[in-house]
Amino acid sequence: MNKKEEYEQFELALTDLLDEKIGYDLGGSGMYLDDDIGEREFNDDVGQVREHMIKILWDCYNNNIEDVVIEELGSDFKNTI
Repeated sequence: MNKKEEYEQFELALTDLLDEKIGYDLGGSGMYLDDDIGEREFNDDVGQVREHMIKILWDCYNNNIEDVVIEELGSDFKNTI
């Protein structure tokens, strides 16, 4: 599997989870009227934040996975991930 396919699977797996969490956080921010929550502009805002969060989480994972594995499982994993 290439990196693009990996990213697409990562994105797909996180979309529902992040949509729910971001929607809850934005809805509770007081920046939207209750009637606006769930409407197109609100959903577009949730999507925009989600896309950025997925990129951040992807980068964070790729930048840290080897260090975390080595810390938790031992130095035998160095330069293997």
